[in-house]
Amino acid sequence: MDIRDLIFGPIFLAIIYFIAYRIRNKYYEHSAIRKYFIPGLSVKLLGAICAGLVYEFYYGGGDTFAFFQGTQIIWDAMVDSPITGFQLLTAEAGEFNPRTYPYASQMYFYFDSLSYFVVKIATVVSFLCFDSYIAIAMIFACVSFSGAWALYRTLLRIYPEVHRNLAIAILFIPSVFFWGSGLFKDTITFAALSWLTYACYHFFIRRDRLISSVIIMGICVYLIVNIKVYIIMCFVPGLVIWLFLTYRKRLDNQFLKILFTPVLIVIAGGFSYLAIQQVGDEFEKYSFEKIIETAADVQWWHTVVTEKEGGSVYSLGEYDPTLIGILKKIPLALNVTLFRPYIFEAKNIVMLFSAIESLVLLLFTIYIVIKARIFKIFTITAAHPEIFFCMIFALIFAFAVGFTSYNFGALVRYKIPCLPFYVAGLMLINHHLNRFRKLAEFEETL
Repeated sequence: MDIRDLIFGPIFLAIIYFIAYRIRNKYYEHSAIRKYFIPGLSVKLLGAICAGLVYEFYYGGGDTFAFFQGTQIIWDAMVDSPITGFQLLTAEAGEFNPRTYPYASQMYFYFDSLSYFVVKIATVVSFLCFDSYIAIAMIFACVSFSGAWALYRTLLRIYPEVHRNLAIAILFIPSVFFWGSGLFKDTITFAALSWLTYACYHFFIRRDRLISSVIIMGICVYLIVNIKVYIIMCFVPGLVIWLFLTYRKRLDNQFLKILFTPVLIVIAGGFSYLAIQQVGDEFEKYSFEKIIETAADVQWWHTVVTEKEGGSVYSLGEYDPTLIGILKKIPLALNVTLFRPYIFEAKNIVMLFSAIESLVLLLFTIYIVIKARIFKIFTITAAHPEIFFCMIFALIFAFAVGFTSYNFGALVRYKIPCLPFYVAGLMLINHHLNRFRKLAEFEETL
């Protein structure tokens, strides 16, 4: 961070709030969700700024500054030679070019295609921000907020009366707005995932805003595939089941519902398998044959690096390198993603905050399970496709990152996409439980 941040940071902050207040007053003047708009944006901006400060003064560096370093190098190349700068901006990661080599060789992420893609996005943003880190981070925060707000409005269309609890789940989870707002991969992927959910809902379920939804879906899939393709692999099964359960629910004939249920399940499973297989064919390391090998590599890397740096490593124990062996680790992987680190596992102040959040989530989950006596959870989830989607995606994703991370420091960022969906699912289950209770109390008075 330098003098540009002190100059352009306040300027961009003022511009952002000016635009935000105009949007709020224009579109949500008499809406019940008006009161969440500015606070939701504010925590995103706060998270982006604080994450930068933590990385600079606590960690002494990290991914966010490596991304920023790349933007600075491309910016310098643009100043020296617009042609060279443009070639860097359009180059494939690791591509050798004598003209660009003096600049590319200085970039930390130039040989990592996924990270270099983020560098190029940040560079485009930097042209608008005069290459100020704080300004770039705040623009990323705005993009993240736009996605969170789109996801919030999606679920709000189905449950307008649950606006407060859904706001908590989607806008105000601390780790999500802290780690998912600054100059990170996770900021882009979370925003894209949220907008993708919004677009799929409008295109497939509401059947409106068709053209804009197709455009949004195309952009979001492109961004996710180029940064973290496994998010799509986790998203597709939940989406397919959501769509089929929704259309099944619209059938008026009870016999047809019963008749088509197994057919729809088979079709949903088939589409999910084909989608994942297609992604696997396109990106070989994500094919099923490579999943175990990739997971082992990631686990080894995170374990070695974390132990070397005195970080927080976790283990799921030994497992057989087979499908059955992996499936046996589902409960442990879900537990580590959603409910760990435990308080006693926190080795630093950052992990302590994550542990407190995990404890709150564990207690809330236990509360819902006890309140529902377990069985009602399945009844409610099966009867409401949107809840089914939230929980299926969250659990698949939680298993994927919990099984592969083996590092609490990495996991706290990797799990960001699933937390709003999981908490929103719990909130909606709780909403239906309260409805059942009120209905039972009313019936007792008759």
